[in-house]
Amino acid sequence: VLDSEKQFYYRKMKQEEFTHDFQLTELDSLGRIIAVQKRPFYYPVSYLNPMITNELVFGFDLMSEEKRKKTILQCIKEQKAIVSDPIKLIQNTSKNSYGLLVCEAIQKQNKIEGVVVAVYDLNDLFAYKIIKSNIDQIDFSLYIKGKLIYQNTLKNKSNNKKFSVTQQIKFANQDWKLVLSPNKIFFADKYSWTSFIVILLIL
Repeated sequence: VLDSEKQFYYRKMKQEEFTHDFQLTELDSLGRIIAVQKRPFYYPVSYLNPMITNELVFGFDLMSEEKRKKTILQCIKEQKAIVSDPIKLIQNTSKNSYGLLVCEAIQKQNKIEGVVVAVYDLNDLFAYKIIKSNIDQIDFSLYIKGKLIYQNTLKNKSNNKKFSVTQQIKFANQDWKLVLSPNKIFFADKYSWTSFIVILLIL
């Protein structure tokens, strides 16, 4: 959305249901939602699914934050899906929670019409994987660019580091390191090492 088209964009969005108070937003230095500052163009979040629990993101200018901006410009330039560096999600205020954006440009007749963005909360993603796979006997630690991004280790489930296995994962343009270790539940339930190897193969 060009700055010169912002008022037209507002009128269009306010004609949609539930958007009577729609405005472009960004984060201030304290992480609070504020009205967007003037810039040449914007990449606002115009459509959401689901809307419930994500209302704060509606209208957020993705170009207003450096990591999001970098991801969008890269996907437009390279014309392929790009995964962002870990970011703090606006809709998740947990201090230790990170998310990722997967962006892909929409092109029509050699013209960029916008971008499609999929958002992943890493806590939710890994928690779902652990529950669905029934593998709470394995501790996960995810590192991206050397930084610990996710860890499911609990104090009462101390793991055995000498049995740890490291998996290098290529996810689009990102290189991840996943460290897996059997915890006390694994040994208490008398799991065999065969099951541990099977879990690694599944992952």
